[in-house]
Amino acid sequence: MKIGNKILIVLFIILVIANIIYADTNKEIKTENIDEFIEIKNDEFKDISDDDFKTVTENSIQAEEKNSFIKMIVDNNIIILIIGIILGFLSFILKLKKIRYLFLLSSLIFLGFYIGGCNCSVGAVMKFFYYLIYEHDKLLITSLLILIPVVSTIFFGRIFCGYVCPIGALQEFAAIRDKLIKIDPKTEKVLKILRIFLIVFLIIISIIKHDLIYSKIFPFKTIFNLNGNLIQIIIAVLILIISMFVYRPFCRFLCPLAIVLETAGRFSIVKIKKDKLSCGTCNLCQKKCLMNSIDKNCSIDNGTCIRCGECTTCFKNK
Repeated sequence: MKIGNKILIVLFIILVIANIIYADTNKEIKTENIDEFIEIKNDEFKDISDDDFKTVTENSIQAEEKNSFIKMIVDNNIIILIIGIILGFLSFILKLKKIRYLFLLSSLIFLGFYIGGCNCSVGAVMKFFYYLIYEHDKLLITSLLILIPVVSTIFFGRIFCGYVCPIGALQEFAAIRDKLIKIDPKTEKVLKILRIFLIVFLIIISIIKHDLIYSKIFPFKTIFNLNGNLIQIIIAVLILIISMFVYRPFCRFLCPLAIVLETAGRFSIVKIKKDKLSCGTCNLCQKKCLMNSIDKNCSIDNGTCIRCGECTTCFKNK
């Protein structure tokens, strides 16, 4: 076994252990109690100025805010998200395609079914505009859940989609590879335009009705929690059936986060480019690409590419 493989397997085990630790962290982080005044006698209060009280109060508030922020990071699995993206990028660079499925399985089990798929970066995009108007206190964590995949995409490409997202993982495992239908590029373009109108419509309706409509119809919340109303169950079943014959249909045609990441991906520092010296006319890379990210000229759209690595036998990382 190569050293690179051993390193990735060890890192993967660390990721799994970290998932378990953070998933079980439901207890509130204890704040340090400031009890400077307990031992002070009544007659000693005369020697304490207002500035002393103000300093102690400010220190107490800062300590509480710090602990609150740490608790927020832990509860929303931000650390797990970052570790998963870094390990995913390493496995992509080392071209360990089989390791990718271990990451996806880990994500599906822990971030999906164990934690319930929430909070997730996909839903955070829809919630951001709602919270921007109605619930400002939730903006910070929502922004973090969006920024982490966006920033990582600018650096590495859409590693989050290809290695970390439990929603993508579920569709990946649901797909029947030899039965997948190849969507025509023109049809795909139309569906992606319709996706934008649908997302904008749901955002506007949610704001007008003062209700997170998207969360009520989000099919993966129903799947991961094994609970939902009739409409949610119907939508969930339909998505799963379509996923069997169309590769990642939600990711490509319904995901609000994908709209943002497609734009960020086109500016990614790490790109996959055609190797002009060794590339022939077989178009094997185009046939292998299930995301339709490679055209007939074998040029790749890094905005839609999820770094699965299927084409890297023909392309080189630049």
